[in-house]
Amino acid sequence: MAAMSDDMQDEIRQKVISRLTEVGQCTSENIENAMYSKIYFLENLLDIREYVRQMEYMEGSYRETESEKRRSDCMKRRKFKMDNKIEVIGIDHGWSGMKTVHEVFISGCKEISTEPAFTENLLEFGGKYYKIGSRRLEVKDTKVTDENYYMLTLAAMAKELKIRNRKTAHVLLAVGLPLTRFGDEKKDFVSYLSKKKEVSFTFEKEKYHIFIENVCVYPQCYAAVIDRIDKFPKKQLVVDIGSWTVDIMPIINHLPDESVCVTQPHGIITCIQQINKECVRQLNAEVDEYDIQKVMVNGGGDLPEKYQEIIIKEIRGYCQQIYHNIR
Repeated sequence: MAAMSDDMQDEIRQKVISRLTEVGQCTSENIENAMYSKIYFLENLLDIREYVRQMEYMEGSYRETESEKRRSDCMKRRKFKMDNKIEVIGIDHGWSGMKTVHEVFISGCKEISTEPAFTENLLEFGGKYYKIGSRRLEVKDTKVTDENYYMLTLAAMAKELKIRNRKTAHVLLAVGLPLTRFGDEKKDFVSYLSKKKEVSFTFEKEKYHIFIENVCVYPQCYAAVIDRIDKFPKKQLVVDIGSWTVDIMPIINHLPDESVCVTQPHGIITCIQQINKECVRQLNAEVDEYDIQKVMVNGGGDLPEKYQEIIIKEIRGYCQQIYHNIR
């Protein structure tokens, strides 16, 4: 009877007291025992049919209400998923460049003390201004030692969401780490990128409101070939030459042989450094990294021939070194 309304319980109590008085058994103990029993046990004291009908009606209404609530909750969840579709954004946090599926930009981030005149690649976050791109950051032991790569991540998400015509989004970040440093650095990188589950900022005068739903970290090199690894021969060597590291991953029977995987600190930046060392030694002048990369990509550029000769020679030497390391 505990499920009945207070008014209904008071009405039954008065009838129980009246009936127990008639039979000479009206004691406090008998009254309490009757009131704490199920309604069906009181049929010897009063007509319970009307109360049973009311209880059945109430239970039916309750079940109907619960069913409607479940349907409503289901519709709300479905609408939430439709309105808040999770955007999967893959980002390659390189020491030279930041890459998404649609965007590539230099891994440069510089705080500016006052509001700049130009808003291109301008990030506003936490009351500060940051210029994104331009000159790349200096290489450090990890990317989580300062806020620079967090700012670059915000810029990368903004660039990608702009293409998708989204300003508010629930985002799953898919990122990578060097193959053999994956286990050591994964936890810190996830914490670094997900330290703010909800973040608001402005990029190029457009306001963004982002919810970080999850951060998934994958081993570099392997992530680049996972979609075609089943088509490889039984024995294959995969080499991922990045900005700072070179990942070497043998594939045996379509699976990485992690016991012999290697990550070497001989990426493209080391080649650029060697080129400029030779330019200074021979010509007493350095070449801008942008011009060196143009030669790397196009095989030529606007540089004087004597600089191009040094650049091409050092690139060939670098390639021979990489080939020697993987033999």
